[in-house]
Amino acid sequence: MCAVDSIGKICYNGSVLKRRIAMDTVKIGKYIAGKRKALGMTQAQVAEKLGMSDKSVSKWERGICLPDVYKR
Repeated sequence: MCAVDSIGKICYNGSVLKRRIAMDTVKIGKYIAGKRKALGMTQAQVAEKLGMSDKSVSKWERGICLPDVYKR
């Protein structure tokens, strides 16, 4: 059973109550794009620094997906 509150989704599966916080990928993407632009960098330059493709950076900025949080 799940319910949605102002913070996110709260799920209860018998004995465990979990809170799942919904991520606003568009808002995070705009933040990434803003920081990149403030530094005067292109998507290709950010991608090179991070060892990623410029297509990945584009997807992050458009809110299609988020950067991987695992260390490489």
